[in-house]
Amino acid sequence: MARAEGRLEDLRAQVQALAFDTEALKEARQRLAEGPMLRALEALWRKAAVPFPEGAPVHPFPRPDLEALERVLEEEAVLKRAREVLGQLAERERALGEAEKALEGLEAQGRAQREVVEGLRARLRGAWAHRLGQVEAALAALEGEEGALREALEALRVEERLLGLFAYHDLLRPGEPCPLCGGVVHRLPERPPAQNLEGERKRLLGRLGEVERRRGALLAEKKNLEGLLGEARPEPLPADPKALEGELQQAEEKLAELREAYKERKGQVQALAQEVQELRKRVEGLGTLEEVERRLSALKEEKAGLAAGLYAYLVERTGGLEVGQYLGGLGARVKALESKEERKRTLEAEVQEVQNALSALRAKREEQARALEEARGQVEGLLPEEEARALALAPGEREALEERVRAHEEEWKEVEASLRALGPLPALSPEEAERRSRALERGLGKVAACLEALAREIGAKEDRLRKMREDLKRRRALEARLAEVARETALWEKLAWDLREDNFPEYLLDLRQRDLLARADHFLTQLSGGRYRLRVQGGEYGVLDLWTEAERPVRTLSGGESFLASLSLALALSEELSRG
Repeated sequence: MARAEGRLEDLRAQVQALAFDTEALKEARQRLAEGPMLRALEALWRKAAVPFPEGAPVHPFPRPDLEALERVLEEEAVLKRAREVLGQLAERERALGEAEKALEGLEAQGRAQREVVEGLRARLRGAWAHRLGQVEAALAALEGEEGALREALEALRVEERLLGLFAYHDLLRPGEPCPLCGGVVHRLPERPPAQNLEGERKRLLGRLGEVERRRGALLAEKKNLEGLLGEARPEPLPADPKALEGELQQAEEKLAELREAYKERKGQVQALAQEVQELRKRVEGLGTLEEVERRLSALKEEKAGLAAGLYAYLVERTGGLEVGQYLGGLGARVKALESKEERKRTLEAEVQEVQNALSALRAKREEQARALEEARGQVEGLLPEEEARALALAPGEREALEERVRAHEEEWKEVEASLRALGPLPALSPEEAERRSRALERGLGKVAACLEALAREIGAKEDRLRKMREDLKRRRALEARLAEVARETALWEKLAWDLREDNFPEYLLDLRQRDLLARADHFLTQLSGGRYRLRVQGGEYGVLDLWTEAERPVRTLSGGESFLASLSLALALSEELSRG
């Protein structure tokens, strides 16, 4: 008991040494609860002035008016946005002016380049006309040369016939009948000198072939030039058409580049004009840039006074510290006071326990005293002490019982310590607990209903998906069958068209004509030494000259060319008829 009384005095001394002030903790908590408000005020001040506490604002008329400061800041933000929009408008108008000037420059360059292109086109047409005249003159000369060569060949043929007749010179006898004509030979003709007629004929044929090649090339060039010039015949201009075509191509490419640049610049001008129009709509009613700047200057002075007043208020609340630093120190103080409060509660609980233990000990001592008196009254006339000791427990049994008692006491202390370590349960009224329970039950019911609805929807979606898959499979099979039917229908339609009375003979005739053309082309290639090929297009025959790479219709062929083509067709037809 003396030890318990000493422990009680020690605990009371510790409680007194803590010097815990409940009002101080309450005040500190109230100030800490003002933290969000102070941070908001600090943020508002930072919008209006330089970051503090690096430099305190100085103003002759500070006034802490939060509503006015917020209004000034909002108006300042609006004016700054207006200034930004007005600046953007001025910059876009300047860019629009520059773009329009650049567009005018591109337009002038385009007009000049178009004039250059038109001039080059006119010069090129004049060069084509000049070249056409040259080609026509060359064709006329070649036609004359071709006529002369053909006359020479004809004369050579006559001479060859005469030479053939002189082969019978040795059979002629003056005064005797001629073995060829039966007339009387009066005088023998003189033998002509020996000539190389075969070599001359080859030379003339080679020259004639060269003339025909040149003529074919000139005819193709003439046709090309006539197609380029059309019906118009400009004034001939001596110039190189190839060089002019190169210059015209470069000029047209430059004109195309200028057109693309013009389109791009025009798009930029339109975009800038649209942007300027939108910006002008936005700045309607905002005034000019100078007016906005004057209003911002006026707001700056008003904002300085309001910021100074707010700074003074913050200094008063925080003691000159920054809000974060002030709240950090205040939080540490609250934690320290709460730690003291917790320590005080622990000590008071221990004091109460010790007091309860002392009360129990005192009650037990009084009870033991009464029990002792009763025992003394009861032991009178009992066994002697020696006999009683003989009947008492053995020392080992007694020590075991004492050990069990101590173990139970230690276990009891551990349970009490664990109970003290547990935090207090939150105070919750029965009505609040019932309200929360009902809210949770309602929420649980809604969740269960949602889950049930989702399960039904998933089932419906799965049924629909299965049906759609079956429909898709059936549709694919029908589409495959439809494609097969379409192919069969197209085949039957083609067969029906080909087997009509007016189409089938035409088909057979076309087939026979293609075979005939192939054989005639083969014969013409062999007869012309690989120079000519036979072609047909649109029912009209033509000849492809491989030397000049020009295709000509039958009506433009020379006599020799027409003869070769006719002979080839006759041979092919004869071969076809012989085969039946």
